Amino acid sequence: MTKMAYLRIPQTDDYNSNTNYKRYNFRVNLDYEVTKTLSFSLLAGVRSERRTDPIGGGGGGSAAVLTSLFTLPPNAFPILNQDGTYGGTSVYQTNPLGQLQNSGVYKAITNVLQATISAKQKLDFVTPGLSANVFFSYDNYGNYTYGFTQNYAVTNQTLTPAQTFRTPAVLAYQFAGFGTSTKNNEVWAGFDYDRTTGDHKINASARAQQGTSAAVDRIDYNERLYVGRVDYGFKNRYFLGFTGSYSGSENYAPGRRFGFFPAGTIGWLASDEDFFKSVKAISYLKLRASYGRNGNIGPTYDANGNLVRLPYRALFTRGAGPILGSSFSSTTTAYEVSPTGNPLTTWEKINRLNVGADLGFFDNAINLSADYFNETRTDILGSSNLPGILGVGVSSVNSGKVNSKGVDMNVIYTKNFKSLNVSLNGNFTYAANKLLEQSLPGIISYQSPLGYNIGNVTSSGTKRFYVSDGLFQSQDEINASPKQSLSGLVVPGDIKYKDINGDNVIDSRDAVATNYTDIPNVYYGFGFNISYKLFDISTQFQGVSGRTVDIRPVVYAGPNALNQLSLDAWTPATAATAKFPRTALSDNANNNASSDFWLRSGNYIKLRTVELGVTLPQRLTYKLHMQRARFFVGGYNLLTFSKLKDYGIDPETTMAGRAGNYPYLKTYTLGLNVKF
Repeated sequence: MTKMAYLRIPQTDDYNSNTNYKRYNFRVNLDYEVTKTLSFSLLAGVRSERRTDPIGGGGGGSAAVLTSLFTLPPNAFPILNQDGTYGGTSVYQTNPLGQLQNSGVYKAITNVLQATISAKQKLDFVTPGLSANVFFSYDNYGNYTYGFTQNYAVTNQTLTPAQTFRTPAVLAYQFAGFGTSTKNNEVWAGFDYDRTTGDHKINASARAQQGTSAAVDRIDYNERLYVGRVDYGFKNRYFLGFTGSYSGSENYAPGRRFGFFPAGTIGWLASDEDFFKSVKAISYLKLRASYGRNGNIGPTYDANGNLVRLPYRALFTRGAGPILGSSFSSTTTAYEVSPTGNPLTTWEKINRLNVGADLGFFDNAINLSADYFNETRTDILGSSNLPGILGVGVSSVNSGKVNSKGVDMNVIYTKNFKSLNVSLNGNFTYAANKLLEQSLPGIISYQSPLGYNIGNVTSSGTKRFYVSDGLFQSQDEINASPKQSLSGLVVPGDIKYKDINGDNVIDSRDAVATNYTDIPNVYYGFGFNISYKLFDISTQFQGVSGRTVDIRPVVYAGPNALNQLSLDAWTPATAATAKFPRTALSDNANNNASSDFWLRSGNYIKLRTVELGVTLPQRLTYKLHMQRARFFVGGYNLLTFSKLKDYGIDPETTMAGRAGNYPYLKTYTLGLNVKF
């Protein structure tokens, strides 16, 4: 009964703002042999979605309601007053129930059509193994949104007389119309050749391709490429491959739009050699290597993640111009928008080297795959950083260079011991990157990002941090330290920073470049599947390392930046054990600066899945007219091992469960699989 009453809370006589999502799907897969040599294929799918969400005030939807529930003190006001009006105060004028019932409703209809059509004509009459192919794809996305807006009043009945806040508004249409509409299509045509003659096997293809992405609110994306590929195998033991593409994008100036990008591969199945037969421990060994160059086609982003569109073009706009004649009115003129275009911008290049091996041991009871990769990206678009004396800036220049390298490994062990079956698995990836070149303005050496990895600590938006030196314990300590100029107020309990440049002042020149990032450099996982007669158990762990998170937003989350972690803030009584600086309702810029004081290890290991099962004996299932029956119980996301556990923080999403951030859930399953 309680659950049903809760679900009906958002429903009113005018609308139901209860969060709701429905999706309808239809798919067709058609293969048709037109003739003995001509085949046709159609794959099509239609998806229609219906979404409902409360507006929640300010257009924040359900997230705004969750934020209110988190940030409002539980004793701020009654949700409903005795006379049925919404509770509230002059400070807290947002009522969660009012957000659900009387803020309006948002509805959206989204329709998606995806289709691919292909045809293949065999040309064996020209030469065996030759065929001609054509392919067309169409992807259409569009949505329609509409809704109602409303507002409510809140009343504080603890005052005499009672006071009402907010201005109520009657139900009205807020918006209605078509939103984003995107159409993507791609067409290519070419020839394939696949033939084996004796010990020789050749597989080759040639393609011409054109792709377009169109939307009503932006300039179309267009790309064109011509691709050729040849793979050769001898005795199914020695392998060579070559791929080359001549690709182009309208994102760059004529004459700089196309580039040639080759790649080559080589492989050797060493375990098939006669001299390898005597190596009993290794049952399979394949060595492989590849090297090639790629180009970044289509939408291009600079080093800061900003979209760079048509960077070669100089754009003009209209505006007020010079004053001419005897009047004081200005003329209307056209002038170039700054920054101006750079016609020399071109492709970002990516050179990749990969060396790897696949191994099997002891009749393939153990299978291991290992790869080493080394990738260098050059001509990354970035800011020009031209001197201001020129009076104009350039949109982008090909100035960045980044190197990434690492290893990737996975191993599987499978063995049967009569009634006991064991399967163990593990994977490990290490990837390190370094910024080698970037166009930079005059910068202090210890603030330069060169030589450090790419990627910020997201919640901080930077990888340049002040170096903390504990907390100030007294005013005398503050007076004896370099002047803290990050804030107008510095008192005992505030963070103390180191004077990096030795000028006896703490300012922006004391922040230093670091390798801190919340992008892990190590990913790993391991698990097992074990079955014994009728019983089985499986599990999988997953973890990351080399990750740093900023807990400052968590510590200051909640109403007036107060939550359970505030109990560990500095006070004169807890000065020796305080984990965090003093709490403050205002003038707290010193403690809010991006510093290593707030950085913590974001490494974790999680028990992702675990499942226990029992299969009923066949003699019992046959009596029940079943081929097989299995009971199982399992769970997902059950355990987390992390140094952030003491703070109640999920290391994957530090703000989970706070404000509008929905937490990861533990999921338990209980089920029965039956096969008749």
